[in-house]
Amino acid sequence: MATTRSILSKIRSRVKRRLKPSSDLYARHFNTPIKFADGDWQVNERIVEWPYVFGSVFANPVPIRLLEFGCTRSHLAISLASLGHDVTGIDLRPYPFQHPNFNFVQGNVLAFEPSLPFDCIVSVSVLEHIGLGAYGESPDAAALQMVIGKLNTLLRPGGRLIVTVPFGRSYADEFLRSFSFADLTTLFHTFKFADESYYRRDAFKYWEPCDRETASLIANDRAVRGKTGVNCVGCFTLVKPDTPS
Repeated sequence: MATTRSILSKIRSRVKRRLKPSSDLYARHFNTPIKFADGDWQVNERIVEWPYVFGSVFANPVPIRLLEFGCTRSHLAISLASLGHDVTGIDLRPYPFQHPNFNFVQGNVLAFEPSLPFDCIVSVSVLEHIGLGAYGESPDAAALQMVIGKLNTLLRPGGRLIVTVPFGRSYADEFLRSFSFADLTTLFHTFKFADESYYRRDAFKYWEPCDRETASLIANDRAVRGKTGVNCVGCFTLVKPDTPS
């Protein structure tokens, strides 16, 4: 028995050594949904945000013209390009990966002028940071509304905006905001809400769907949200009207 245990221990050690470089590389470039913190595995909101995006994008036939706004540390752009979509990614920070169906633009979205509008824009956990100076840019109270207006102009009429944000009680610090539904209806007043889904985290590990009423009571303040992410997210599919309202 001791010999068997010794052999199994050696095998496990070898597997860990071989997997560690690739797992470290992945963690350096992408915000992984599963992290190790406080002596235990913890799961952040990406575990529900990414499946929501795929489900919403698949409602359209391949290929569609798609923009990921805030693509750094996200594998969505490359994944969607690999599935046949014509994908553009834009971010203030660099993006190290390439694909024949993918074009990367490094810069401010407010200055972005593509030749054609997009069928779909995806933004996963980005809007909550805009205008706060969280990534080295100057704080600007008007920036978030300006960005939403820009995303509207980048979409074709009838196009979809898929966004995920921290949801619950209204809150803001120097790093992120948490949005109430009233906040979002004001922010996206030029769009129609086609779908809304909410997910909450229990004890910083297990995620589960919940209704809007339950989600609205959840706090995402710095003191209670934990080290790996927020406690509740809202995932939304919004549609740009065919004609201005």
